[in-house]
Amino acid sequence: MLSTNPVDLLIVNETKLKQHDDYYLKGYYSLDIKWKSGSIASTGTSIFYKSTLRVKNLKIVSEELCEFVTIDVRLEKTWIKIGGMYSKYLSKYPSLIKNFFADKHTSLSILLGDLNDKCSSFGCMGTNRDGFILKKLSKSFGFSVITSKTPNHYSPGGWDYLGLALVSLSALQLLEEPITINDIGSDHLPILYKLNVTPLKVTPTFIRCNLTPINWDHYRKSFAIYLNKFAPQLGDNFSGEDLEKSSNSLIGFIKSYLEIHSSKITSNSKKIPLTCKNVAVLLKKKQCIRNKLCRCVDFHDRSVLKNEMFAISQEIRRSTIAAKNKEWKAECNKLHKANPNFWKVFGKLSTSKSEEAIPKLLNQDRSPASLEEIYELYKYLRCLFSCSLHLGYVPSS
Repeated sequence: MLSTNPVDLLIVNETKLKQHDDYYLKGYYSLDIKWKSGSIASTGTSIFYKSTLRVKNLKIVSEELCEFVTIDVRLEKTWIKIGGMYSKYLSKYPSLIKNFFADKHTSLSILLGDLNDKCSSFGCMGTNRDGFILKKLSKSFGFSVITSKTPNHYSPGGWDYLGLALVSLSALQLLEEPITINDIGSDHLPILYKLNVTPLKVTPTFIRCNLTPINWDHYRKSFAIYLNKFAPQLGDNFSGEDLEKSSNSLIGFIKSYLEIHSSKITSNSKKIPLTCKNVAVLLKKKQCIRNKLCRCVDFHDRSVLKNEMFAISQEIRRSTIAAKNKEWKAECNKLHKANPNFWKVFGKLSTSKSEEAIPKLLNQDRSPASLEEIYELYKYLRCLFSCSLHLGYVPSS
């Protein structure tokens, strides 16, 4: 956790969020690496950041044996680059750390997460292969490796240090001493990193919207008219910094346009897939079994607990997919009534991008939809409903 007060940004490893899962934390947006089916070590990594933070450059850098996500957060006078990592095989990915700390745009850089690296010089009980590699990288690229004073990871071998932070020298001056916080039932204790500088807070600007009602030709014309009025205020030779200072005006235009021409998706809306109460109860039960398993040493009892956890995991999966399918079918039927040819188009977009092969679709005003509009709707649906797992259901023509 990276925090001023209260917690502004959380980095979560091993989220176990599968491709059809969604998790919403009130007051936060997120950047997620989902757990891919059949993957070896990719178990999911997420960055949750306060909706009031000013951010940019949200990137998923790697999704393989080394998961890596980055985000830039605006402080009072500059930007700080923050990375979240879960590593199982760092020896294949040293370039990720090199590129992260070699960024010329900011000297303030902090990388947090479970790197599975142990080195006695970092305070760990021993040194493993990746720990030795990380020690060499820290000397080569001039960053410090820090962790909490108290142990933060429990294994059958006892307590040790596994949660690490890689910090550039300029960022090190802004960090207070990291501390562990309350046990959450995991083998890792959460670690709190506090900055002694305040991030720039802004009014939340992004609204969850259903974009399907928007006529994109109308949007482009409206935006062009707005820019013609706005550009003269910037002058002939304006820099990126000038544009950044004027971003509130640009955001204001987009926000007002969305409020007028799109439909909002509220927290109670059926358009946002929500985890049903039954799944929440099952997840809590699964966590209790996992806690027992971490502390159990009897072979027979461990086998029983593992079977129970597997059965609950299957039930959670079935319940979640059933809930998502219900939401997906409702949206399918709405689209089908408005445009009978939509699913033919959707199928072709999933396999080909040939403009000639795509049937015509109509906007709400019955005018022909452009290929660009169709792609926007296609991408929106795939993102919102993770529909690659639900393509078995397509309304009949």
